[in-house]
This record gives sequence, C-alpha cells and structure tokens, in this order.
Amino acid sequence: MDDRFRCRLRPVAAVALIFFSWFCVEPWNFTSRAYAQPQSQTSTPQKTQTEIFETTLIASKQLIEAIDQQMANEQDIAGHLKTLAAHHRAIQRADKEIRVEFRATEKKIRAAKLPAEILARHRKAVLEYDANVKQLQKNMSAIALLGGPLKNSQFGTFQSTEKGLPTNPQNL
Repeated sequence: MDDRFRCRLRPVAAVALIFFSWFCVEPWNFTSRAYAQPQSQTSTPQKTQTEIFETTLIASKQLIEAIDQQMANEQDIAGHLKTLAAHHRAIQRADKEIRVEFRATEKKIRAAKLPAEILARHRKAVLEYDANVKQLQKNMSAIALLGGPLKNSQFGTFQSTEKGLPTNPQNL
C-alpha cells in the first residue's frame, strides 16, 4: 500500500474503532447495571396453582394405573394409597387458589365492562370446573375409603386436551 494512504488510514481506523466500540459497549449503562439488584440464578420460577393442580392430577392418574397393576398382581398398595392421599390434599389446596383466581377473573371481566357473552362463558367454565372437581373429589374419596382404585376413565373428562383449559381462568 502506498505511504500517503497509510498515514491517513490509521487515524480513520482508530476513530472508527472508538466510535463503534462506544456504541457496542454502551458505557452510559454502566451505572445502571452497577446499581441493579443481582438476580438469583439458582431460584426456579414459582408454579401457579393451576400448574400444580394439573401436574398433581396427572401424577394421580399415573399412580392409579400403578395401583391397578399392583392389585392385579395381588401386591401391597398401602404406600401408593398414602401417596394418593397426599395428592388429594394437594389438589384440595390448589382448588381453593383456583377458585380465588376464578373470582378475580370475574371481577376483572365486570370491571372492564366486557360483553355479557364473555361473562357467560366464564360462568360456564366455572360450572364445568365445579362439576369436574366434585366428580374428582368423589372418586378420590372413594379410593381413600374403600381402598380400591377407580378406573382412569372416570378422571378422563377433567383433563382437557388443550393446555390451560378448563382449569386456567386466565385463558377465557
């Protein structure tokens, strides 16, 4: 390369590097990052009560299948029944929180003055949820009292194929 271009090229390259590094590094954000609260990297996001309800319901169904298999093989099922009772208590706790979410959603619908059709759909979803939970509680109580498993077909109507329906009041 010619010497007359070399003496002009170095200062231009230096200015370009400083300019682009200034905008890539963003030094004006250093102070805000220095005072920002450090986020805990080890904590996991909290599950909502709806997610807990769904995962507990799925675990209960799998446990009932295991109980059916053990009863067919005439094995002891006492340990599984205790686990199923724990699932039943977890479902009852989650049910209370889900009902609170339903009431909060209804208040939001009324406060937003949405059409009556949306409120009717919400009430219909709540009624379906109530019917399914009553059936679930009846089945779980029968298992606990009688010590015998019920078939999964009795639980099949509760879990929907779409994620979040009908147990999630936020997805109307």
